[in-house]
Amino acid sequence: MSLISSIKNHFYFKEIVLSKKQLENDFGEFPPFPLKDTEFDFKFYKVEVRWFGVIYNILNIGKKLVQSNEPGIHLKRFQVDGISDDIFNEIIKAAKSIKELINSNNKFTVAFAITIILPVVFIKFRKSILFKSTGFYLPVPGSENQITVRVNAGCNGLRVDSTISHEHLHYLQYMINENHGKKISNLDFINSKLIKKEKYKPYAQFLIYAFERNEVEARLHEIVLSYYRKSKELPLTLDGFINLLATCNEFSELVVSALEEREVDIKSSDVKFEGRDQNIAIQLKCLLSAFVDEELRYRFITEVLTVMYANLLMYYGDKTSSINFANKITRPNMYDEIYFP
Repeated sequence: MSLISSIKNHFYFKEIVLSKKQLENDFGEFPPFPLKDTEFDFKFYKVEVRWFGVIYNILNIGKKLVQSNEPGIHLKRFQVDGISDDIFNEIIKAAKSIKELINSNNKFTVAFAITIILPVVFIKFRKSILFKSTGFYLPVPGSENQITVRVNAGCNGLRVDSTISHEHLHYLQYMINENHGKKISNLDFINSKLIKKEKYKPYAQFLIYAFERNEVEARLHEIVLSYYRKSKELPLTLDGFINLLATCNEFSELVVSALEEREVDIKSSDVKFEGRDQNIAIQLKCLLSAFVDEELRYRFITEVLTVMYANLLMYYGDKTSSINFANKITRPNMYDEIYFP
């Protein structure tokens, strides 16, 4: 490898990763017991960037947007973390404008697009997730299903391995679950019935974001893989899944208290575990803490997280286990009330 290539790879490194391999990295083996290995041939490009590589990566993404006939069609299906609808629409508008200028074949307009418009777009969106996030999955047409990870972003407390796991889960959601194209459908329900407004008012924006289906599922995946690393078995019953949640050190008390309020017996377990990434486990703890009362927390655990776990089993490649688990859940329930009103 040449010196130039080595320097480039230090700032911008791209490789193909099989989803099976990524899930094997998550669980320690694949498929995780007792799931069955089915047809599962997804793959993605993992792009590791640091320092100057961040800018180089954004320019590559911008190029794909400019080249696309419909730069927003895929992004609209999967709302991008940290980018509001207004900013999203401005990005698409800017990409289309630049494309029109470049397609004019006029040297002056091409130079204008490169020297004037691109720097303006760069400055305008430099504070978006594309520049400040530890990682993101951005389904841009022609981007080859790219997951970007900032390997020098660990200073904010997030682990690189959990960031890759989190964004890979978003990729699987995008590939498998058509319902992950919307943000929370029932904001009034979230604001009026679930969140303790006074206590959590300073964190309301984060909670609304964190309550989105794809975000809760991605965080739940981190808890599930942490449990599996300790127990070496995934639960396939409702009681088993509830016990999984009840044995997570970061929020065990909240789960147990909600169950005890309903006089639900909890099977004792010798398996106690901590989240691999405690920041993510604490974020889930914040969600569970934000409910007005134990009844709503109980319903969220038994009616929402259970449905999401069924979805996770699907993402892990075992459709049969996913369907069997989902059939144990009574629907419609709080999951439908929040996300499909």
